[in-house]
Amino acid sequence: HILAALIEKVPRDLPIYARSVMTIIDTVLRSNDINMVEESIVTFEMFCQYQDIAAIAADQGLAHQYREVVRTYTSLADPEFTSNSNSNFSPQMAIRWRNAGLQAIRAVVSSETLTTDGGISLKLCLPVVLKNLYSDDEDLLTTLKSKLTEPDPNERERPKPRRMSVNTVHTVDTAEGDPELAAQSAVEADRKAELGARVLALRCLEQTIVSGSNRGQIRTAVTVVLQFISSKGFPRSEKHVQINEGKSGNWATSLIELIANWCPMQVRFIILITAMEILHDTSPKEDALESSFTILSVVDWLLSSSVNMIGLSVMDILSGLMHYASDIISPPERTGSAESEKKSNRQTDTVVQICPRRQDLLTLLEQCIGDLATHMYYRD
Repeated sequence: HILAALIEKVPRDLPIYARSVMTIIDTVLRSNDINMVEESIVTFEMFCQYQDIAAIAADQGLAHQYREVVRTYTSLADPEFTSNSNSNFSPQMAIRWRNAGLQAIRAVVSSETLTTDGGISLKLCLPVVLKNLYSDDEDLLTTLKSKLTEPDPNERERPKPRRMSVNTVHTVDTAEGDPELAAQSAVEADRKAELGARVLALRCLEQTIVSGSNRGQIRTAVTVVLQFISSKGFPRSEKHVQINEGKSGNWATSLIELIANWCPMQVRFIILITAMEILHDTSPKEDALESSFTILSVVDWLLSSSVNMIGLSVMDILSGLMHYASDIISPPERTGSAESEKKSNRQTDTVVQICPRRQDLLTLLEQCIGDLATHMYYRD
């Protein structure tokens, strides 16, 4: 509270003692004491709110300290995190650690340094946020989105009252409780706490996208999201049914459509451009076809959705889809060299056998091209 009050009172002098603040927070994080870590969140939020972008950019030592503190906080928010002091803590304690980390992440994505550090903070924070949001339940994101309109229980009172020593300070024993939560069983309470952590993670993601003041930040965020989606993969059979029958999609399509709706309309096309770049960087080998299928499913879903994408170059997307289709049906020995080209020319009468996986990709590519032609903004 002393540090938070100091930063709030004299924010202009923060570059003078910023290193000391980072050192204290780092020491607290290494203590593995959840009570101390939770109390450090207020100070870290104040630091992120009032930090001087130019000072951090000029002081490499401070920038390194800041990144390490952010890295430590993000590790706390990881659902797989285990405290060094007690590896077998209860679910309630695990949620407290995750909430502390997620609150710190929210402070990071709300700060101005997010646009000036080359995407380093985004690459540290977003994968952990997505881990907290990931689920096999395709309706989870819809449930979480509906709760974004509710008051945020993690929102702290601002401005915080000065002269805390003359006020009654609430301790852990006297903190206000939730009567409704107290009347529930332990399982229901754990479920509600888990849902609360996921909602907080979604607020972090929303803040990242909505506050995107430049296209570079949006591109970096979308790249991290698409890489996470492609690493997870989704059952192909379900995708075919959903695409062909127009059903509600899956977790990946729900997430990408949610992000597209959060993006400013004039930069939404960056999502498709980034997806096509990732697709072209993925070699059409057998072990990478599933990842390509996942990315193409996202592209197809966006093109068939009602999301407007002003500024989208239809010819660039069409050329990219056609080029990738050519790579899919090319013989495996075709490497692009002059010798291989001559060899392929001599064997023009050879029938190239396409495996079922590649046939599925070609079918999806056809659907993408068709949806591009009938997209609501460009179909005329």
